[in-house]
Amino acid sequence: AAGDKSRAQPPDCFAPNSSGMVLVVVVILAAVAGILAAGLHFAGGSRLTQVRQEMRFEKAFFVAEAGIERAKSELLDRATNLNGVLKGDDGVSNTADDGVLLGGVTPYGEGEFYAWVRNNTNEPAFVDTDYIVIIRSTGTVETATRVIEVELKVMTTLAYTSMTTHADAALSI
Repeated sequence: AAGDKSRAQPPDCFAPNSSGMVLVVVVILAAVAGILAAGLHFAGGSRLTQVRQEMRFEKAFFVAEAGIERAKSELLDRATNLNGVLKGDDGVSNTADDGVLLGGVTPYGEGEFYAWVRNNTNEPAFVDTDYIVIIRSTGTVETATRVIEVELKVMTTLAYTSMTTHADAALSI
């Protein structure tokens, strides 16, 4: 009947006004939300770091390309004396300045490049007979480095043509 107390009563912890159970549920949900937020934060930060490094690599490639262009200009100015370029500013072969162009490391934009030229043949390394040389330019921006090599024919008539390009990014023109 309506006033029968013999029926089983639910425990007090399941009572509708039980604040202890609500507190436990809220703490668990807050912990789960915190873990998800931290995971999203670290995943987003990791992607951001990756994108920044990709940008550095791209900038380093463009800096290396600028080094190639500056080296081409330098070779154009000194086209009548390629053997002197191959021996370096001191005019002596097998020294540290052999083939170094533009005085070594050159600042450019947000980075720097190092341009170096060598003969396309090994024998003899410091005597050019065909006006074909290989320029190697290394572009560096912060922690990223890119290298480009270009073989080109230097014309004494103030013109030159690119023949092949090899870069560390597997670019071939």
